[in-house]
Amino acid sequence: MKFVIWITVAVFTTQAEAIEVIYGQLGGSVTLPKEKWGGHKVTVRWSKGNSEHVYSQASMGGVPSIGQDMKDRVSLSRTDYSLIIKNLKPEDFTIFKCELRENWDSTSTEYRLCQITVIASPAILLASQTLSLKCTAEKSAVLTKIEWGGPQAQKVEGPRFESSGPDLRVTAVSVRDHGAWICTVTYGNRKATASASVTVVDLSPSPPQPLYPPLGSLTPSLLLPCSLHTKFDASSLAKVGFRGGSWAFAPFSWDVEQVGKGERLLLLSPQLRWETPQGQRVNGTALETDTFGTNLSIARKVPENGGLYTCTLDFQGGATLSRTLRVEVLRIVSSQRNPVLEGRELNLTCSLGHSSLNNLTVKWIAPRSSSVLSLPNATHRPLLSIPRVREKDKGTWQCQLLQDGKVLATARLNLKTERAPVDVWLLVSIGGAAVVLILLLALTFICVRRHRQRMLMRRRRKPKYCRCKHPQVKGFYRS
Repeated sequence: MKFVIWITVAVFTTQAEAIEVIYGQLGGSVTLPKEKWGGHKVTVRWSKGNSEHVYSQASMGGVPSIGQDMKDRVSLSRTDYSLIIKNLKPEDFTIFKCELRENWDSTSTEYRLCQITVIASPAILLASQTLSLKCTAEKSAVLTKIEWGGPQAQKVEGPRFESSGPDLRVTAVSVRDHGAWICTVTYGNRKATASASVTVVDLSPSPPQPLYPPLGSLTPSLLLPCSLHTKFDASSLAKVGFRGGSWAFAPFSWDVEQVGKGERLLLLSPQLRWETPQGQRVNGTALETDTFGTNLSIARKVPENGGLYTCTLDFQGGATLSRTLRVEVLRIVSSQRNPVLEGRELNLTCSLGHSSLNNLTVKWIAPRSSSVLSLPNATHRPLLSIPRVREKDKGTWQCQLLQDGKVLATARLNLKTERAPVDVWLLVSIGGAAVVLILLLALTFICVRRHRQRMLMRRRRKPKYCRCKHPQVKGFYRS
């Protein structure tokens, strides 16, 4: 009996390895690496701490046994014996042990699971404020380097970043800094990452182009867009000291510093309700406003001269977030009152009123019956001249504002024409001139006739003499 036992102990061999360090983040996932060893009949057993059962499997493909405390959180890699742990808890940061056995051979490996912690201060902040990050990792002999990475693979470089190992300071944060900041720990030939979620409260950028509502548009109102770049609720905004908001209007003539202090159109209470400046609660549906969360847009009637609309959010300490929208009104200015008398000259100007068209182009569209636009280059000039207005020029004239071939706005003018009214005094003058002319002609005729009669009477009064056929010697005689 003793002889048999001695042989068994002699054949059985065990290989022990040094403790490996693995880093992970609380609430995250980690893989404890273990390569394949032996054949297909290997028994795998994972345990932690004081031999607490974690995972075991008699052979590859067999039914695994999982500890009650680790149920639904652990699994074995499909390619090797690595243990995958999800949703790490504080009690998981301890010693793990992997034992592999096949026939009389066995091997065991121990892992020390260390924790990485990333703290963002503050976790929610306003745009333009300063963010502080700190990456804390349990010290280990194999820990060599700590690196930082921003959201959307943003590189941590430039004047906004101040890094000193585990600490990182980011100034003038913006929407691009919203998201997960990643701390990468290098230890030995391995790397581990931990992240902290940072929320940046900011308004989405204003439209790159001004809004161009057409004058006389069929739409009763113009939607003024203003939105938060991500969805927030009252509790999230309260953390950054939200006090309220407003929509204001200012004409183009105001200075830049006064624009935000224009006429208050609507107020947003700390309870996220729209109100009038008189304190009356406003129905968002009637104003065509969306539910608060991302959209702060409002609908207003199309202004006559345009202006600057400012959407503002106020916070404690005097901090504000604001966006200003330019509303440009395209119109057709006529040099003559409507209706226009036929035969007169007419100038039509496509204008924004207060400013030039800059790099924008203009296209005129005339009524079908008009032939004015047949002139060369007449369709692309802001000023359109009609030398003589005719009846066929009446109808709807359109002026289109374009940029790179895209129509930004269209202004319309319904041109009416009428014949010039008859001047009574002009008729009287013409009639008087005609009467005078007739009288002159009659007087001339009378004078000529009288002159002829006088000449005829003179001829009748002269004596008549007769020359005989056979005259006598004595000469002529009086008959």
